[in-house]
Amino acid sequence: MNDDPEFARRVGTDGVHLGREDPSPRIARALLGPDTIIGVTVYGKPGEETAAAAAGADYLAVGPFFPSPTKPDEPVLPLHVLDAVVHRSRLPVFAIGGITAQNAGLLARHGVAGVAAVSAIMDAPDPRAVTEAILRAFTRREVP
Repeated sequence: MNDDPEFARRVGTDGVHLGREDPSPRIARALLGPDTIIGVTVYGKPGEETAAAAAGADYLAVGPFFPSPTKPDEPVLPLHVLDAVVHRSRLPVFAIGGITAQNAGLLARHGVAGVAAVSAIMDAPDPRAVTEAILRAFTRREVP
C-alpha cells in the first residue's frame, strides 16, 4: 500500500510505503503493529537513513535516477546519491523511479537490494514479460 497507513490498516495489507508528505514511520508502526513492513523514501541527505530506521522503517527507497512517468516533476538524481545511501544505510535500499529492463541491471550494480517499477509494467502490453525482463536484468546485473 502506498502513502496511507490508516487505509493499509483497514484493508489488512502486509505493508505500507511512505514518502515525504505521508505520516511518519513511527505513526505507521503504531497503527500497523510490529509485523507490518514499512518502507520510507529518502532523498539522499545524510542522516535520513538513520532517522528512518530509528522511526521503525524496514527498508528504504531512493530515486528517481531516471525520468519517471509516475512522478514527472521529481528531479532525476545522480547515481552517486544512490551509492551514498546504500553505503550509509543499515536497511535494504531499493531504487525507484523510471525503472525499466534497460536500467535495472545498472542499478543492481550499485548495490541496491531491489527495484520498484510501476509504469514499465503497468503500461506494458505484456506486463509479465516486462516484469521477467526487469528481474532477469537485475539478477544478472546487465548493463545495456
